[in-house]
Amino acid sequence: IYLRRDYQRLGLGRKLLGEVAQRLLAEGKTNLVLFSTPQNPSGAFFEALGAKRLYDQKGVFQGGYAWSDLQALVKACTQ
Repeated sequence: IYLRRDYQRLGLGRKLLGEVAQRLLAEGKTNLVLFSTPQNPSGAFFEALGAKRLYDQKGVFQGGYAWSDLQALVKACTQ
């Protein structure tokens, strides 16, 4: 999910991510993993919504984020 800069900070990303999480829950899924580039400034957005960084076997962050509890993500997206 990517929003153009002029549409960022309007709550749309939170709304979109919350909708994705709700749909995954409806399908019986319980977690979500997404990948970006490590330099992507959206990482702060993901982490603010409870995502944890994923590290490779050498301890290097490659841009992966995970939510282990989609219910918590939905709740974070609706606050």
